[in-house]
Amino acid sequence: MAVVIELKIGTAGQRAVAQILSYMGDMAAERQDGNVRGILIAAEFDAKAKAAARMVPRLALRRYGVRFQFSDGAI
Repeated sequence: MAVVIELKIGTAGQRAVAQILSYMGDMAAERQDGNVRGILIAAEFDAKAKAAARMVPRLALRRYGVRFQFSDGAI
């Protein structure tokens, strides 16, 4: 199975879902088995992105978070 991964900065909307579905479609057309899934990664997803993704069983939405920790740079 092929996996298409798309990483977005900040909040992803329905355009991000459309974009990864386009990539998944291209990948499926190239593969003989057409077995492709997608993972869309963003800090947040708006309501339209969530609604669109619910209709695509092979597409997963995953959130990321970043936490910085600073320390003294002296050696």
